[in-house]
Amino acid sequence: MSESGCQRCSKPGPLGRLYGERGGPMVCFECGSRVLADITKAKKHHKRVIESLGAGLMRSSAEPGELSLELLMEAITLTHPDKHPPERLALAQSVTSALLALRPYVKPAPKPPSLESQPPPIRARAPVAAPHISTPSTDAKPLPESYPCAECRHTVPHYYCDICREKYDAKNKQEREKVAAYARDLRARKRARWRAKCLQCAIVFQPKRRDSIYCTAGCRQRAFRARVTDQ
Repeated sequence: MSESGCQRCSKPGPLGRLYGERGGPMVCFECGSRVLADITKAKKHHKRVIESLGAGLMRSSAEPGELSLELLMEAITLTHPDKHPPERLALAQSVTSALLALRPYVKPAPKPPSLESQPPPIRARAPVAAPHISTPSTDAKPLPESYPCAECRHTVPHYYCDICREKYDAKNKQEREKVAAYARDLRARKRARWRAKCLQCAIVFQPKRRDSIYCTAGCRQRAFRARVTDQ
């Protein structure tokens, strides 16, 4: 850093090299930022020009409305010095040389498609009468829209619109019902494998709960009387 004046605006203040460690004149912060911004802008413009030229050179044929190679050759034929009198010889030579210089940068016109490459025409079939087919009713429901919509596609379900939120809740409800149905079926299959022996009548039965010890309410009541009431 230096305290002398800027080499661009002559303002005193803290200065530094324009290109940092690579060197450059001593400038202030404002002048350095302005110069670097102009350099970046120029580089971007140069890159766009190079890309546009590259895209134009990569094309194999000229687009409609552009100068094609065939049109350029016809113009060279018309401006050739052999077809003009001696008083226009210098002008014809200069125009012809300028047109010849454009020849490497001009693309040929696109060739018209041949008849062999075109697909065969599709013949229209005669309409078949179908009296047994009824016409669709006018009050049919429209096709469902895309879910989620274009506005809700890039956000979370909490901020969905009313229609998308309704579809989201219906979809979640259907998935929860599917999981609950699977759990109920799993519990029923497990209960079908349970076996227990009644402590009152010694009969093997299928309990509804794992801690069931009596097969019926009558056995439970008889066991209670034998345990409490009879004593």
